[in-house]
Amino acid sequence: MSSPTATYSYSDFREWAFDGDFIELIEGRPWHRRMAPGPVHQVVVDNLQALLQPGAARAHSPLLTGGLVWLTAAPGTDAAADTVVRPDLCLARDPAQVDGHGCIGAPDWVIEVLAAGSTAHDLKTKFDLYQRYGVAEYWLVTPELRCIIAYVLRAGQYQLQGEYAGPSAVPVQTWPGVAVSWADVFTGV
Repeated sequence: MSSPTATYSYSDFREWAFDGDFIELIEGRPWHRRMAPGPVHQVVVDNLQALLQPGAARAHSPLLTGGLVWLTAAPGTDAAADTVVRPDLCLARDPAQVDGHGCIGAPDWVIEVLAAGSTAHDLKTKFDLYQRYGVAEYWLVTPELRCIIAYVLRAGQYQLQGEYAGPSAVPVQTWPGVAVSWADVFTGV
């Protein structure tokens, strides 16, 4: 990562030593998180993982927490991918998408828990990337507001599925029959 104007691929990204840094590769350019998320962020991520992991295991659908997702235009081009992100959680209903390094291609569902230092990145940059690469469902979770905003991809564009800011069941459109308890997401917050 010596040149600020150079562009990189997933092959380059795999060779880098991160030393605890949170780095993503956005269209060939490294993006560094300015500050680490706080404990409230981690509580919400842990709550979501605890809620979703049992169902994901029963469905044989890998649920990744903080794992890599390399977004590719075509299968088999993962080494040349120039976009590698680290969503807080993602679910790929096809187990073949997941290997020892992360998820190859767009997962079915991505959840980002907003935190200082990455809010604009999650709201704009990642929203646009996930939409372009075909992530079927995208949730933005805001711990400070205790709010879940859910988007579903329809005809290549995200449409607001719902805003949930109070006790209710939050339906998962890409995982039929599954709903997440709003109250359980924010337990301990």
